[in-house]
Amino acid sequence: CERGHALREEVRPGNYCDVCQAQGTDFCCPEGCDFDMCARCHAMPPMQAWHRCNNGHRLVGAPQPDNFCDTCTEQGTAFTCAQGCDFDMCQQCFDGAGQAGALPPAEPAPPKARAAGGGDSISNDFCEVCQKTGRLLLCESCPRAFHVRCI
Repeated sequence: CERGHALREEVRPGNYCDVCQAQGTDFCCPEGCDFDMCARCHAMPPMQAWHRCNNGHRLVGAPQPDNFCDTCTEQGTAFTCAQGCDFDMCQQCFDGAGQAGALPPAEPAPPKARAAGGGDSISNDFCEVCQKTGRLLLCESCPRAFHVRCI
């Protein structure tokens, strides 16, 4: 669940998946958290099942053909923030584990610095503001990097 408890298998046909909002769940939190998950989401890699908006809210299935993906900027999205933040993600980015906007239940340490473009300068692989990876703008005079949306 979102608190990190291991889920147990328990079929609940009337409940909704807390990841994709589909009706009918196969897993729930045994510690009493109100958290259910369908078999499809449970089978996803953790980074994929736990996509988040920039404010840390989970994403829910809500197709919006006119919206633009906040990860790749393509038009047509399949997921949006469950809390109403202005954050949308397309199906391709959602299916690609490890994209920007993805957070597992326990956030990992930021990636290490790397040489940008194979050159001698070193740039971070994570955003200075939100500490997430993804498409970054690299500073030319220091190792810091940023998402356009975080500047």
